[in-house]
Amino acid sequence: MNTIRGFLQQPSTKSIAYRFGLALSQHRASSAISADQVIDCWKCNHKHTCELFCPVCNSVQCTNCTTKKLDYFQVLKKEATFDLSAASIKQYYLKLQTHLHPDRYASRSQLEQDYSNTQSALVNLAYKTLSDPLKRGLYLLSLHGYGLDSEKVESSDSKLLNEIFMLNFEVDECDDKDEMKDLDLQVNKAIEIELKEISEAFQHEQYEMAREALIRLKYRTNVKIKIEDKLFEM
Repeated sequence: MNTIRGFLQQPSTKSIAYRFGLALSQHRASSAISADQVIDCWKCNHKHTCELFCPVCNSVQCTNCTTKKLDYFQVLKKEATFDLSAASIKQYYLKLQTHLHPDRYASRSQLEQDYSNTQSALVNLAYKTLSDPLKRGLYLLSLHGYGLDSEKVESSDSKLLNEIFMLNFEVDECDDKDEMKDLDLQVNKAIEIELKEISEAFQHEQYEMAREALIRLKYRTNVKIKIEDKLFEM
């Protein structure tokens, strides 16, 4: 039996179980699964660690079981860390969505169709959250008890607020494409610094520092979006 990129490979077995159900025990980067995350398959009653698919009968599992017991990192079988590449997240996401595609369940029971649709929505949400550095950082903070609403992120740092105000003013006043590209480069460099600080803060379990850096990232990301929108119109 060989392990390839986190999946058990058996020459005689091509079931979803080996690709998804049993992969958890071999995947080097999954979040830890606790004892209370053991569930019974709704179809065959096999007990297994909470998965999207049963490792025995391959049936897509009850949505209530997985959404209440699995975090987004576990859904996509990734370590609960800030340092994830978009490419590594996308690879497993596409595999899951292939096996949750509606065409695969067209001849199945209405219950299984409903489960596959809602599981697909869960996978989509997990992917959108973890593939975006800001959303991933905020979500990771929430798992450590430092919840922060992305829609209500505010800073009382007068220096930061003044810097962002001046940047927004420059963007508003800029009518030259080359100058706008320079501003874009300036903001990109600042974002890279924030990403590095966020990574280091999480590595050292300094969640307050991560929180402050994520707030700064939110402000800088908003400026970047504004720059990109204006560049598109130029």
